[in-house]
Amino acid sequence: MCPHSRGACESPAIQLGHAGRKGSTKVAWEGIDEPLETGGWQLISASALAYLPNGPIPRAMNRDDMDRVRDDFVAANTARRGRWL
Repeated sequence: MCPHSRGACESPAIQLGHAGRKGSTKVAWEGIDEPLETGGWQLISASALAYLPNGPIPRAMNRDDMDRVRDDFVAANTARRGRWL
């Protein structure tokens, strides 16, 4: 019997995670949310606002970016589908 009141055990689910504006920052034990000194990457986000005052400024996504992210997700899901089911 499922211990969850809404039958969560019977319903498949997926949780997507993304760093968004907080990406390209240090892990907690090396200086949480501080910008990487080397090896950082260009961020894209819904707007060109930094997560913190000293953080990297992301490039605002445009329609082409949104379409690419969608298409990449669909392609990755399609390629892995056999392993998920």
